[in-house]
Amino acid sequence: MDYHEQTDALTYDFMNVINRYREEFDLNHQTIVGVLEFVKLDLMTDGVCFVADLDDDDEDDDNDSDASTWGFTAD
Repeated sequence: MDYHEQTDALTYDFMNVINRYREEFDLNHQTIVGVLEFVKLDLMTDGVCFVADLDDDDEDDDNDSDASTWGFTAD
């Protein structure tokens, strides 16, 4: 199979899975699109997830920024 045939095969497989879940589980379009967006984000970020550090009690520091709130650190 060439690249275009492989892309078509992936597209048809996605559509078959989506149609199966719509029929078997009665999922609506919004839910399916939400799942696809989650999977897309996971693929684009290679599974990286940023979580806010809400336990950070160093609010008195004058050098605080939004980046430190989110757990980013300068190297």
